[in-house]
Amino acid sequence: MTKIMTQGETISRGPGRPKHSTVERLPIGREEHEEILLHVAQCVVKQSIADKLVKMCTILHHTGLRASELRLITKGDIMSAIEEGSRQGKFSLSNDTKTNTTRLIRLSRKGIEEFRELFDVGWEDHERHERLFLNKKGKVLTAGGIVKLLNNNIKKALASKLYSSHSYRSGLCTDLLNPKKGNIPANIVQQIIGHKNLQTTLKYNFASEEDLADALERVR
Repeated sequence: MTKIMTQGETISRGPGRPKHSTVERLPIGREEHEEILLHVAQCVVKQSIADKLVKMCTILHHTGLRASELRLITKGDIMSAIEEGSRQGKFSLSNDTKTNTTRLIRLSRKGIEEFRELFDVGWEDHERHERLFLNKKGKVLTAGGIVKLLNNNIKKALASKLYSSHSYRSGLCTDLLNPKKGNIPANIVQQIIGHKNLQTTLKYNFASEEDLADALERVR
């Protein structure tokens, strides 16, 4: 097992995994999310880029989507999610980037509230099928472009290479599974996050040193 040292932090890489390959990332919860938004507000000069980053990060925080899936979201999806009178925001996402399946994306009441504050949905019905995130030429942003934009700012905001856009997905899983927060059964978390395999969901359950110590205190 290889140990990677980054700014005083240690993280393990499995045997046989090549150098510079994808490694486990630390989860992004509410506190880290707020730090990222603060960084964007203070450090990202171009307003159009800052606006995209805030919207992207907020969507990831509340949905646990993969960053590459952001390019699939349409204006109609946002309209459906924050429809007035809705108890729980929902929209269907057809994933042609990973699993090639359509799944239902759900929002909490807090998520609906933040989406309503963030998105000006004065769109016409004929605009429902237009993609949400476009470049300056009016073309849909590529998955690679979205990931690069997010990763550059996330790592700067949190001053660590151990965070990435995928840390939002890990963060939602961790919060849902954590006994102190969600304490949600793993099979329900699996459905929320959209994993085919329950074992994949369990791999996202990050345990901090405090969590490990608390677990021992409960039984010993």
